[in-house]
Amino acid sequence: MVICCISRPPTAAILLCVRKLYPLFEDVFGISAVLLKDFHRRGFWDPSYCPYTFFDGDIAVANASRFELPLMIKGRSITAAGIQSVMTLPKYRHRGFMTSLFERMLEDIDQYYSLSLLFTETPSLYKKFGFRIAPETRFCARLSDLAFGTKCLLKRLDLSQCNDASLLDHLLRGSTPVSYRFAPTAYTSSFYLNCYDDTWQARIYYYPDWNAVLIFDTDPDTLRMYAILAEEWPTMAEIVQATGVTSLSWVVTDFYPDRFPDLKWNSVAYESPGKLMIRGKGELPIPIKYPDMAKF
Repeated sequence: MVICCISRPPTAAILLCVRKLYPLFEDVFGISAVLLKDFHRRGFWDPSYCPYTFFDGDIAVANASRFELPLMIKGRSITAAGIQSVMTLPKYRHRGFMTSLFERMLEDIDQYYSLSLLFTETPSLYKKFGFRIAPETRFCARLSDLAFGTKCLLKRLDLSQCNDASLLDHLLRGSTPVSYRFAPTAYTSSFYLNCYDDTWQARIYYYPDWNAVLIFDTDPDTLRMYAILAEEWPTMAEIVQATGVTSLSWVVTDFYPDRFPDLKWNSVAYESPGKLMIRGKGELPIPIKYPDMAKF
């Protein structure tokens, strides 16, 4: 059994190693090799992605990966380590491979980063490595006191169209943080991987008056905001007016809503199978929400 660790590798080396992970992704997570090849071809793969992999011959049987995760925390920019792609073929489980990979990876992480984040449905696996659950909370406010302006309907973006894709990419890479209290500030790779889900694609709209992308959906009386990509932000009243939905009474955000101080916000219970876990110095501000559109 051989371990392959590519630490801060050249692009060609990373690409070769990641291609060998395709069958492992498919067997463990059901992510097809066709999707992953397209993800690479379109330039979406994070260049800081660093895999730690056990091979049996030429077959990848266990893996854990890290990548650089820029964050805004209490108005300060830091770079944390994100951990993902933790996977082992079923017949190779319970042999200590995941523990060995994690110990090796955390040695490297501790040299460069003071904070690590991951998402998992099995938190007990990671507590022995010093990870702890960071509870997430959504936020809710009434819209009844807002004064609305001129109506401006949004344009639905079609990512199969070059102009729409270029517009989205420009705003994704140049937008200001969705929150100064807590937010990922660079999450292009995770965003585009989530966009392979048609449900997310159906929520992406362009707001021409503000040169902004809004990611949301609505039911009869509630606006659910998942992300906003903009250099300058519209007000919540302008966003609600732009949706064209006249029956909205509530807004729920998937991020801390400090950019909208004109509303009275309350925390909303949020339960998800994928728990946010952190490791390192200090604590994240509470309450927080890591936007679903940026999850990895």
